[in-house]
Amino acid sequence: MGWALKATQKRPRLGEKVKDFSIEKFEAGERSGTKADPLSVSREMKFERDDKGELVFQPEEWKIAKTIKSFFSRYSAKLKQQGVSTPKDMGGSQPEVDEEMADDIEALEFETAMQNLRQAVYNDLKIPEHPIEVNQFNICKLMQEGKLKALKLQDLKAMCATIGLPAEGSQARKKSFVEPLKELLMQS
Repeated sequence: MGWALKATQKRPRLGEKVKDFSIEKFEAGERSGTKADPLSVSREMKFERDDKGELVFQPEEWKIAKTIKSFFSRYSAKLKQQGVSTPKDMGGSQPEVDEEMADDIEALEFETAMQNLRQAVYNDLKIPEHPIEVNQFNICKLMQEGKLKALKLQDLKAMCATIGLPAEGSQARKKSFVEPLKELLMQS
């Protein structure tokens, strides 16, 4: 056993956006008479989008239901201290969610959010389209459609000469020029 002091974990504070969002949800629940459920607020936080369709909160800003519940509790206490009444004071109650079920729901929400995030990243990644065009021919498209061999011998020679590809074999056969073009496309 060592003599070193235990390191304390420094927990990140709630950001202003998260606080404002949580307060807005809390107060909306107060006005409607149905308390905001921390689990649903946590879920909404993960999928909230702005006018441009972008996520309002980044994944590192997402808070779990327990954190939101704690914030609601502190905020409610602060309001009571200031003399503002809440529906709970008036006899309202909120149904309790089984803790194990809440953990399962939270895990499902996290997985769904991660899947949506992955999909958004995949959608944002654009596979570069870099057609290799020589003279008036798009070599990539011709290769993809299987029409590279259908070109005239003089066109194939001109393509290879323009790119600087050496012909493999006889200068009188299309195959001698098609093969280097195929290899070039496989490398890019």
